[in-house]
Amino acid sequence: MAHVSVSDDRLRVVFDSPPEPETLYAVEKTDGPDRLVGVMVYLREGDTLELVIAAVAEDYAGARTDDQQLLVRKMVDQLCDVARCVSGIKSVTIFPATPRERQLPVRRQKGRRS
Repeated sequence: MAHVSVSDDRLRVVFDSPPEPETLYAVEKTDGPDRLVGVMVYLREGDTLELVIAAVAEDYAGARTDDQQLLVRKMVDQLCDVARCVSGIKSVTIFPATPRERQLPVRRQKGRRS
């Protein structure tokens, strides 16, 4: 599994074993340079994708007033979409190894094999 540690005033994701971490990014398209507004790191653990850490820009962290979902929720939905495309994945776990751990089953589209 992985955990977050503080080292030299920086947050680092430390892996206990050598899994292959994957990353999803959320980018805001603007007239100027694109802006990174979110990132999530996840691992494959057997038949599960485990969300290790998610972070969003401060102005995307609070409740939205324009009837849009929170960015973290959109990113978790995107991770579930990724899980549907990966053979053998049956669930996505968010907040693994914490009291808030939650396992989301992967619902495949009809006609698709896992």
